[in-house]
Amino acid sequence: MSADPERSRRREAVGLIAWSLALVAMAWVLGALNGLRAPAPAPPAPADVAAPANWPLFGEAWTYIDQEFYGQHPAPETVAQGAVEGLVAALDDPYAVYLPAEAGQSAESAFLPHLLKSIGAWITPTRAGPLVLAVVPRSPAAAAGILPGDTLLGVGETPLAGLGPRRIEQTLDEEDPGPLRFVALARDGTTRAVPVRRSVVQEPGLAVRRPRPDIAVLRLPHLRPAVLAELDKILGDLAADRPSTLILDLRDSPGGDLDTLAAVAGRFLTGPVWIESGPAESTGGGIPHPAVPAGGEAMQLPVRLVVLVNEGTADTAEMLAGALHDGAGAVLVGQPTFGKGTVQSTRALTDASLLRLTTARWRTPRGTDVDGVGLTPDRKVPGADDQMATAMSVAAEPVTAGG
Repeated sequence: MSADPERSRRREAVGLIAWSLALVAMAWVLGALNGLRAPAPAPPAPADVAAPANWPLFGEAWTYIDQEFYGQHPAPETVAQGAVEGLVAALDDPYAVYLPAEAGQSAESAFLPHLLKSIGAWITPTRAGPLVLAVVPRSPAAAAGILPGDTLLGVGETPLAGLGPRRIEQTLDEEDPGPLRFVALARDGTTRAVPVRRSVVQEPGLAVRRPRPDIAVLRLPHLRPAVLAELDKILGDLAADRPSTLILDLRDSPGGDLDTLAAVAGRFLTGPVWIESGPAESTGGGIPHPAVPAGGEAMQLPVRLVVLVNEGTADTAEMLAGALHDGAGAVLVGQPTFGKGTVQSTRALTDASLLRLTTARWRTPRGTDVDGVGLTPDRKVPGADDQMATAMSVAAEPVTAGG
């Protein structure tokens, strides 16, 4: 018996519809899968900056890694940190550094000169490792031959690149007992192994002595806010006693923050302390940064001001020396200073990490550029004892215009 023709036609129609729906479904699935493999759009460029022409490259690379990498995928925060580190590494800036978030780390504390008390070296973080700004005399670092301008690349098998001061201290403490074995990078690009025997080096404080009734020697080991009250007391006592010569010892002083620099300079002079040069500026012009005078009655300074400097006179300490030379007629005695003629600024990012960049150059009030060369002393003297003897002899010389 044959089937009903109408029923057969309905069955064929339903079958065609089912096949059509199946084909549509397959096409949708294939399109969806293809869409998953399409490169994700790059993150948009910030509205206030011009995006590089190849900005989408990051999105392409991240998509390929995210979808095709066989191994363990990195955490998103690790990817972001690596991207920022790559940006910083692309800069021709030896002082630029990105520090991931650490407990107790702030933009103020992370980049002030920090004393590694187990060795006696003042450091500041850089991308390559802690940069030595100054070394405490007769400390383990000094005995081992660590010099201002050295970069401590690592200790033992542990690299020190991109670590904040707290983490550097922890790394040194975690090393086995015995000498710390640093790998140091010198300014000339050579590396060397430096064993340093540990000790406990106390942070130097202000000190004043009177080798002769007419001479006062004031040691200013760093420029931090805490020194101001003590400095005012010392200068007040000296004003009552009125020595004819003040020898300000800034040797092996790593400096400090710019606000303290302006305040300390204001105890000795009026007018500009340093001149800021913008990125595109080469000569002339610039923004003067003035001294901040002390409150109360002005202090009467000695007739003669002598400033002792050496290669460990760094950062804002050499800015102070230059200002006293140009603005207060001070005679510089010793060796050329560190030669850091740039100014850095730090920004805390949204995850509490820190990004530090060079944002300006500086010159002395009379226009001397110290970057890479340092301040040249009026009396160039090599040894520490000879430097002090020369400073003492300057006290007996007649005072002339300009110092």
